[in-house]
Amino acid sequence: MFHRPTKVAGYMSPQSGDLSQALSRGFLLVPHSPHLRYVAEVCAEALGGANALLDAAAYSWAIERPEDIGENAAGCVLFLIGAPDLPWHAGASARPGLAVAMHRACHIALVGGAVFLQVLAGRRSPPRLAVPPDLRSGFAEAWPEAEIVPATISRDGRISSAIGSAAALRLIIQLITEADGTPVGRALRQRLGLEDAISAEMHSALAVAAAEDPLISRAVRLMGNHLEDTLSTVEVARRLDVSSRQLERRFRSLLGLTPLQAYRELRLERARDLLVQTSMPVEQIALASGFSHTSSLNKWLRQRYGEAPAVLRRRALRGSLV
Repeated sequence: MFHRPTKVAGYMSPQSGDLSQALSRGFLLVPHSPHLRYVAEVCAEALGGANALLDAAAYSWAIERPEDIGENAAGCVLFLIGAPDLPWHAGASARPGLAVAMHRACHIALVGGAVFLQVLAGRRSPPRLAVPPDLRSGFAEAWPEAEIVPATISRDGRISSAIGSAAALRLIIQLITEADGTPVGRALRQRLGLEDAISAEMHSALAVAAAEDPLISRAVRLMGNHLEDTLSTVEVARRLDVSSRQLERRFRSLLGLTPLQAYRELRLERARDLLVQTSMPVEQIALASGFSHTSSLNKWLRQRYGEAPAVLRRRALRGSLV
């Protein structure tokens, strides 16, 4: 069954509408054996991280055994995850199902020894593939006409490849970056610890969307540095050396929000983070997030996340907060 996060109000990447023309937002992650499930789970973590950054249920995924793929691969990105030192040779009983799944998938990613399954993809000639070093001799002997790419990941039409688990994570981030833009890809690498974060507010969903425009990005950073002592729209515009009317137009054009609404989103993100990550009293969280009264914080948190502060904190303590 696919994991489909509940959609919440937020910001979608300006490029997100183009994804359906190239890649699906549904990923089917298929480890060759149970001990490779951790690779699928790491990839799923990246997809969940992208959803958090986009503040929407942009991606869905499922982790399946090879024999259980069934009809789930239709229209999906099919990730076949093999070991870096063991060829994945499909047996006679498994070959028809895998061949159908690879035919119906909109994109195929072959990880590690899964590159040996490329023969089931139905191409007249083998794709250019990144093959694990331990398997290159055997692969070249089986398909001497194939081109082995001297890289850890490769993309050739609807078939991508990665030499191992770390490369699989790089590949899935690359696919997300192609779909949702460089700012999202950069923020996702930071979120996963693959790149040093420039500043804490870069993890904000709004900051990611704002990165498309230098003026809006500067405004969001300025707001993020003044969450407790909030600034008026006029003061933000003055510090950025633009008119408040110009600032308002740019915010509405890019984000569909006024500067005041965007400022409130940043404050609510701060409040939510403090609620689920600390034991601070709600009264202190309200002040730290620029809300003068807890009643005001309660009102906006309910409107934004659909739950009261106490419920958000309780769910986080149970480990069920997505």
